[in-house]
Amino acid sequence: MKTEKQTHNNHDSNSTDNIAADKLLRSAAKDVAAHEARMREIILTLKKAAEGDTDLSIVGERKLRSIAAHFDISTKNKETNTIAAELADKLLDDISRTEPGLCSTLSVVAPPERIQTWKQLDLLPVSSSFEVSSALKQTSDESLNDWQKKMNTTFRLGAAFLLNCTAGSSLATDCLCGTAEHTTTKVYLESLHADTVNIALYEHIPTLAAAVCNATQNKRFTAMANEAGATGIQVYEIRSSDKPSTDTVDNVFRLATTNGVGLALETGAIDVLLADTQKVLPKIASVAAFNKTVIVTTNKSSHLAGAEFIGTGNEVQTLAENIVTRAIESFKNRRDVKRTLPGKDVTAQVGFSLDTIDRHYGCLDRIASALIDGKIKGIVSLFGSTPTDADSTQHLAVLINTLLENNILIFANGYPAFSLATQGFCSSKAREKCGEMLQLFLNTNMPPVWHFGECTDNAQPLATFREVAKYAGHKMKDLPFAAVIPEWSEAEGLGATLAFRVSGFDTYHCTPPSLQQSKKIQDFLYNGTQDQLGSSMHVAPNPNDLAEMIISDFNNARSELCWR
Repeated sequence: MKTEKQTHNNHDSNSTDNIAADKLLRSAAKDVAAHEARMREIILTLKKAAEGDTDLSIVGERKLRSIAAHFDISTKNKETNTIAAELADKLLDDISRTEPGLCSTLSVVAPPERIQTWKQLDLLPVSSSFEVSSALKQTSDESLNDWQKKMNTTFRLGAAFLLNCTAGSSLATDCLCGTAEHTTTKVYLESLHADTVNIALYEHIPTLAAAVCNATQNKRFTAMANEAGATGIQVYEIRSSDKPSTDTVDNVFRLATTNGVGLALETGAIDVLLADTQKVLPKIASVAAFNKTVIVTTNKSSHLAGAEFIGTGNEVQTLAENIVTRAIESFKNRRDVKRTLPGKDVTAQVGFSLDTIDRHYGCLDRIASALIDGKIKGIVSLFGSTPTDADSTQHLAVLINTLLENNILIFANGYPAFSLATQGFCSSKAREKCGEMLQLFLNTNMPPVWHFGECTDNAQPLATFREVAKYAGHKMKDLPFAAVIPEWSEAEGLGATLAFRVSGFDTYHCTPPSLQQSKKIQDFLYNGTQDQLGSSMHVAPNPNDLAEMIISDFNNARSELCWR
């Protein structure tokens, strides 16, 4: 991308501008690199499953065959595992290539107009690993004083983040585990305690659960827990459904179903999760890693990427003691992790994705029509690392309430989605918070905030925006769409913010980035990409002011489209 200044001078020697540009570039590179590592693990797991190197099977066969068509992979008379292996190789190639070339993965989520724009502006990434390497090279080159080149590379990393997100969190996960299930789930958070060592067992074997409970009552382990600063040790169960179970064990509290695992982990209160099943989606590992929750397994060859093998089930008593010991160690190592407990059980609709929305409405044209006729004034994608203190939670509620009152639909994922779920916004009962037109669209069975999953799930909202735009007959950048990231983050989450910016979305924040008093970087970050990418950045500390800013911009966008 070029600015007016760049036309006259390609080498600005102002140290303040370069320091600010370096900081942003390093932060973006770090986030994209971390994201790539997690996504690579998921793709490699898909490849292992396809080649029979693990007990995991390919659950999403139908989705796999659909995706294969986008990559020109022939499926006729081919076994599922053969197709999966070919797709995994294509995905790995797209996130690892070292030379420019056609990237099939981006075409799955980015419309042709965006890809053409990126080509024209030199923003089309070679691969995420290549872009990270290029970024780090630029920040370590003391002779490079071109802040504009660094900002260009920063935005290229946004497209690279989208590539990672699509390849791993969306495509590979859907093929390996099947697509998300839109369902209403109840998470029993009232039983969680902040001051105890908390162990969650997924679809536990009753004998193992009983052995773990017995170990938690052992004086040796209670003394270890007390020494670590805990008041006790508690065991919870995660089931595959809400149906009553006959395999109950005394002193094991019900926590969640498979669909509610993410909400439970996002409390930060789980020290150890025992998970040996494919039903716990790989993206859950990202939530666990962010909260430093340890995932342990008794299955050496078939488990989540990043899980610790803790032993087999042959010696139940020894295994139980190992689990309790690891949980106490995790409690000690997680003292810096805030435990956010709402003090009540939470019922929420989860599992929103392009596929589940399409199945619910029959066609995305219904959402596009509602957008055109004004039942939906606009749609906001909400994500980011939102603080969990009372003031921040209240500010988020004020922002969302104002948007809903003005008929703006909310897509949410990550920690804002967790916060809104605990406040009841992801329940159909929250429909009463909406304006009259949005209530008509939602009918009686849909919530006003659609929970798209964990922090790594940005590809799904973007894919949904793309399809709605296609049915509406306009480019995404021209529609009343926006991304809201309340707390600007220069660590976890910057890549996602940039991904929305390069996709043509204005971003809205309550806190500004720290730019070392560089007005040039600030001007470029806020408004410098409007002409080229169709996106800009807005900041308002007060949630009411931020909401009014979004509403005004949506009204202007609708006016430009001659929509009422």
